Amino acid sequence: MVRQQQSLQQTIEQFIHQSLQQRRQQEQFQQYVIQVIAKQEQFQQYVIQVIAKQEQFQQYVMRGFDNIDAFLAEMLPHDMFSGYEKIQRLVDQMSAMYDLSPTERRKYTRELCQAHDVLLPEKALLESESLYHDAQELAVKIGVYSINDKPHSRLVAALIRHLGLDQEQYCRKFPVSSGVSSTTVVKYSDNVIPHILKWLQEKGRPETIELACGERGKVRKFKVKYRPNARR
Repeated sequence: MVRQQQSLQQTIEQFIHQSLQQRRQQEQFQQYVIQVIAKQEQFQQYVIQVIAKQEQFQQYVMRGFDNIDAFLAEMLPHDMFSGYEKIQRLVDQMSAMYDLSPTERRKYTRELCQAHDVLLPEKALLESESLYHDAQELAVKIGVYSINDKPHSRLVAALIRHLGLDQEQYCRKFPVSSGVSSTTVVKYSDNVIPHILKWLQEKGRPETIELACGERGKVRKFKVKYRPNARR
């Protein structure tokens, strides 16, 4: 009888002990869940702050673009006549500041007018034409010739398009009269030459060059000869 009571008491004590352990584990798990929820809330607050900062940055950038547009609208010519007046004032200021000669002043005025689409007389265009060259003249300066020993103007023209050198900063249109009708021809400054020479040197001055030409991007092969007088 005594043994049975002792056994029952041990069983009850074990049950109580296990119950207390389970309760402590439940409390620990509840604390863990509470911590996880707290971290989730912190992360949500962090995300909200990041989004708010992104919106502030976007607003800052947009205000910057608005300021740039306003500045350009104020500074750039609205029409040819007001544009020319602003150019004249700028040329006067630069001439006084840097003591420009009449030739330098004329060149500066011409470049500003061309940059801002102010119409120039044909004489002014002809004055600057000597500073620009067609594809054949460039081929001679670069030293690239066809297999028939002619300046390889087609290759030069293709390289200009391939390298993106057919932009206003590198080229100008000049009038050409032929009797009754008149047209324009595109010529390029010496600034395109270093780009073309660098490309040829990087390719190892190949004797056969393949380039995509035309709107459809059809690949054309160019046979090339190099003259020793080519600019390096």
